[in-house]
Amino acid sequence: MTDLEGCFECCIKCLGGIPYASLIATILLYAGVALFCGCGHEALSGTVNILQTYFEMARTAGDTLD
Repeated sequence: MTDLEGCFECCIKCLGGIPYASLIATILLYAGVALFCGCGHEALSGTVNILQTYFEMARTAGDTLD
């Protein structure tokens, strides 16, 4: 049973060295960047739809503006 206790103590010591605050901050940073990019894409898509609907902008690359 001493081998199992040694493994447990080793795992606890290893987990004690993890910088949890930095790990959480990194996860929050990536989540914030993903949210910002997603919201920016949605806003730009809506803007393009409004411009195409109300200002009759060209819908394809070959079309020209009147």
